[in-house]
Amino acid sequence: MTKTEMQFSFDQKSILQLLAEIKKNDPNLKVFGSRIHQYQLNPPLPITEVDEFESKYDITFPLDYRVFITEIGNGGAGPYYGLFPFGKYDALREFGRWDDGFLVGRLSTMFPHNEKWNLPESFWERQPDLTPEISIDEYDRLSDVWNKELEASYWNPKIMNGA
Repeated sequence: MTKTEMQFSFDQKSILQLLAEIKKNDPNLKVFGSRIHQYQLNPPLPITEVDEFESKYDITFPLDYRVFITEIGNGGAGPYYGLFPFGKYDALREFGRWDDGFLVGRLSTMFPHNEKWNLPESFWERQPDLTPEISIDEYDRLSDVWNKELEASYWNPKIMNGA
């Protein structure tokens, strides 16, 4: 079934026109995050890439999402720094690629939590204070240690399945 066979509240031409209008109202890219995406969408994905991902992870995306990323745009312009491209996540200084469950766990598995599951304040109190006074090497070392702790305790795929 194609986009033209269904009724959607969006279409590529309208979205691109709206983005152009927004950009016209922010020519110096002063709105937070706009310098990153510049009100541009990435090119749409081939439907085969989405089909392969769904097959690999035994999931089915909502039809509206499939249409958006395959006919409108694969991430780009959006609130704040924009929409992430398909299959990517924020790796701080660049986009990282989902690798077999990293960050999102097993997508085909039900999310294991029904209630608030965030770690206690005592965990977050251990986060290092990365002040401008510390050296770049110390900043990198502290960041690496903290990121490893986050990966083990917070982004652990066992608690992120189905996320």
